[in-house]
Amino acid sequence: MPATVQGANQLTIGASIVSLLLIDVKTSYLPWSLDADLSPYTQMLDKNGGITVKANKAGWTLYVRSEVSTLTDWDGSTYSSKALHLPLTLESYPEGNAIGKRIKVSNSNQELVTNGEKGGEKKVGLGFTQPVSYEDESLNTGHTYHTILTFTAAAA
Repeated sequence: MPATVQGANQLTIGASIVSLLLIDVKTSYLPWSLDADLSPYTQMLDKNGGITVKANKAGWTLYVRSEVSTLTDWDGSTYSSKALHLPLTLESYPEGNAIGKRIKVSNSNQELVTNGEKGGEKKVGLGFTQPVSYEDESLNTGHTYHTILTFTAAAA
C-alpha cells in the first residue's frame, strides 16, 4: 500500500477597523444680495442642506473657521482691504435641537459647531446672519463680499 501524501496550510486573517470620520457639507455656495434697509440678512439651511457627520469613533467635535474675519471685497482671485463692518454669525442646529448655538465665525480660532458620538450620522442645520449698515460700501462690478467657511471634524 503506497504512503498517503498530505499537506496542510493555514491562512490567518487579522483585521482591524480604521477610524472613520466623514463630513459632508451639502451646500457649497450662497449668493446673497445685501441691503442695509433689510438688515440683518438671514438664511437658513435645514439639516438636509447643512452638514452631515458620520463617525465610527467614540467622541468627535465639529469646528468652523472663516478665511477672513468679516465678509471682504473679493475680485475672484484676491481680497482687498474693504470689508463689511460687522461679522457674520452662524447658528448650528444639530438634529433634534430646535434652539441653535450662536457662533461668531473667526479667522483666528476654530469655533465649536457641535459634537457627537459614534454610530450612524448626525445632521446639522445652519443659520447665517449678516448685519449690513449704510457704512458698508457697494462694490465694483465683478466684486463680491466673500469668505470661505472651513468645517473640520476631529476625533476625541
